[in-house]
Amino acid sequence: MRAAAWQGLAVHGLGGYRHPDATVEPMDALVVGYGTPPDHGWAGALEALCRVLP
Repeated sequence: MRAAAWQGLAVHGLGGYRHPDATVEPMDALVVGYGTPPDHGWAGALEALCRVLP
């Protein structure tokens, strides 16, 4: 998530959306807000996301 922030991306770990009483261990996942970039910004946002994913 830190690397994504350095790329100017706003992502959040899925753990923040987990119910406090959940018994299943959290998985490595991201919540990606997709409503922000204008149409011309999608390609750059996707490229930035690809740079930070393992």
